[in-house]
Amino acid sequence: MGPDFTGYGQQTALMAPRLRDMGHEIFISTFYGLHGKPSIWNGFTVLPGGLDGYGNDIVWDHAHHVKADVILILVDAWVMAVPADLKCQVVNMVPVDCDPLSKMDEERLKASGAMAFAISRFGQSRLEQAGIEAHYTPHGIDTSIMAPAKNRLAIRDEILLPPDAFVIGLNAANKDAVRKGFPEQILAFAEFHK
Repeated sequence: MGPDFTGYGQQTALMAPRLRDMGHEIFISTFYGLHGKPSIWNGFTVLPGGLDGYGNDIVWDHAHHVKADVILILVDAWVMAVPADLKCQVVNMVPVDCDPLSKMDEERLKASGAMAFAISRFGQSRLEQAGIEAHYTPHGIDTSIMAPAKNRLAIRDEILLPPDAFVIGLNAANKDAVRKGFPEQILAFAEFHK
């Protein structure tokens, strides 16, 4: 199993080969799904997670061990505790999903010294409103796998949706039942629908 089965993993699977092809040596550090010993995925060394839920107890040691010049983080900024004495550049491709930017994200980014890369224009504007310089680097997509369906009506028929139905999907996963705000999202749709 490679790192291409989650949203973050899919981005890693798209970026890592491209960065390697540009001449960079790439190591992947996980915080979930691989523990105990390193593994190899598509020619990349994948370093295991530790005990901390987001790898803070091991990712910085991984970086030191492989003599990293840059650590590219693709995760919410608030979960990463970047050590003050880290000897390499940290780049955080940070998802921003609130307005204004959350205080936790703001504090962690400012304290870490990480370069912020927003994955959306919305995120870039919220980061900059918080006084954080933010570059824009959108998520990638493999259009040979994910593209608008040519047979949309047939698919709707197959899953028993009327051809003119207005459909909204909610793609969210979390171990915390409160954080994704499912009741608030349903209420927001009800208000929109009204």
